[in-house]
Amino acid sequence: MSILLGIAQFMSDFFFSQPAFLIGFIALIGLLVQKKPVQTVISGTIKTIVGFLIMSQGVNLIVGAVDGLGPLMSRVFGIQAVQVTMASAAYVQSYGSTFTLIMTFGFLINVLLARFTKFKYIYLTGHMMFWTVMVFCAVIVELFPGVSQTTLLVIGSIVMGLYWTLSPALTAKYSQDVTGSDEFVLGHNVSIGAWVAGFLAPFLGKPEDSAEELKMPSSLAFVKDITVVTGLVMTLIYVLFVIVAGGGYVEAEISGGQNFILYALTKGFGFSLALTILLAGVRMMIAEIVPAFRGISMRIVPDAKPALDCPVFFNYAPTSLMLGFLITFATSMVLALVLGLTGIAGIVPPITPAFFEGGTMAIFANARGGKKAVVIVSILAGIWIVAGQAICMPLFTNTVADMYTWWNSPDIITYPPILYGILRIFTGS
Repeated sequence: MSILLGIAQFMSDFFFSQPAFLIGFIALIGLLVQKKPVQTVISGTIKTIVGFLIMSQGVNLIVGAVDGLGPLMSRVFGIQAVQVTMASAAYVQSYGSTFTLIMTFGFLINVLLARFTKFKYIYLTGHMMFWTVMVFCAVIVELFPGVSQTTLLVIGSIVMGLYWTLSPALTAKYSQDVTGSDEFVLGHNVSIGAWVAGFLAPFLGKPEDSAEELKMPSSLAFVKDITVVTGLVMTLIYVLFVIVAGGGYVEAEISGGQNFILYALTKGFGFSLALTILLAGVRMMIAEIVPAFRGISMRIVPDAKPALDCPVFFNYAPTSLMLGFLITFATSMVLALVLGLTGIAGIVPPITPAFFEGGTMAIFANARGGKKAVVIVSILAGIWIVAGQAICMPLFTNTVADMYTWWNSPDIITYPPILYGILRIFTGS
């Protein structure tokens, strides 16, 4: 048993905590079983890892660029976020080793299910795994504070194995509508949101009326370039907020003494830089992992498809991505303001989900319902993010309430509270 646990810990430390190496390892195995030349194996493995690292760096830069809006929004609108204790630190300290084992055994269950059932999807978004495990396990820990590590390990591994298999299956058809192929599917905590977007879209509009085909005067044709439009839009948003917040406040409390206008320009164009880096990494990774994964689907897990992070879809509909982000952001801001002014909840809406989750939902909506669906689904996304935060934070005060102040993917604001409610009903907790 100790050997098995040691292997699980090794996989957690070297693969799930470093997802670039998980992706690289999958590419390596896929190329080896195809008996590719040594130079192809080495090149494909390294390019897959480097592509993922470039994408990850872009993600981190985007998070840094958009999160700077949080304090400005709080200042401008007078929204004071609910104060939460850093309970997750103690929670992770108590159960962290169990979480790493759950990631390993859950992933192995995912592979086995992909091998022996009709759900042929292998979840490769490794950096999401730890946080997802934390949230799902929080339901059990909140309701049963004395739960043993062994019980949590068994239940958590089964639940995560099922989740990492079925959530990509949920959106597989709609993923194909976005990409035009079935080479990969969505593997991210926005899956229920993407499914809702894809399901509702045909009732809201027509796919041929695509947001990607928006007509522009020749003088404005440059805004069809995603790098240009993101730089312009984000810079204007930042400039507006720093002016309203006050230059003195920004320089004293936020920018570290940097001129407030220069700070806004740096953040705004930094977002555009980050997105450009992210998309470059996506292109490199997809170019390598897709052909490499064919070895897995031919020899190890027949017909398997990789389930990948949501940015792999961004290149397919960049206009929808930006529209989804802006509309989701505006909607979440308005709803948070209403909740704050009415005293229902004090929430500063997290901006990162507005981009990644709201943008992804908009892309799926556009593929099946065009620009009308993008608008309506993005409004829904903004409401979903803020309402989910308001619902979940009071439920998980002893575990992950503070996580919900910055990370509100549809899956983790939908499934855990539903599971929490069901368990309370059947256990009387």
